[in-house]
Amino acid sequence: MAEASEECGQGLELIENMNYSVHGLLEFFPTHFTPSMAQRCAHNPKIIACIAYGGRMGNKPPPSTDGYDRRGRGMTQVTGVDGYEALQKELSARGLDVNIMENPDLVCDPRYTLECGVADWVLCGCLPFAERDDVLEETKKLNGGTNGLAERERQLALWKKEFGL
Repeated sequence: MAEASEECGQGLELIENMNYSVHGLLEFFPTHFTPSMAQRCAHNPKIIACIAYGGRMGNKPPPSTDGYDRRGRGMTQVTGVDGYEALQKELSARGLDVNIMENPDLVCDPRYTLECGVADWVLCGCLPFAERDDVLEETKKLNGGTNGLAERERQLALWKKEFGL
């Protein structure tokens, strides 16, 4: 729950925003945007996502809209065609009749968001690290880096207190 709390802003940000300024593009996606590209693309979430996520994580490169269509969603911000396909396979194996490949927004649907989030978290390999309270390695597995690590640690302490652990 600590990881999910950070990934989706305590449930308030279930779809990745992608509305970056020039500065934000150059800071968060320096290998994908030159200064002149950042000037042209700033505050255009669809173009930003297509460039930033296109050609990786199973997404086709632009002009495909895969990067935007498969931007981060849900409690764990599942991202990319590869992530959505793996989650779809897991949901189907669990008998959940939902097609997130056809309708990615179902990852955020209140009927499915908890199951999608937990399934994606497990698929990312987080469980062994969570069992040892290894927030650093759990974060790396889910996020690919250490983005928001201090907040994840803070959230873990809050969740443990809430559950009396």
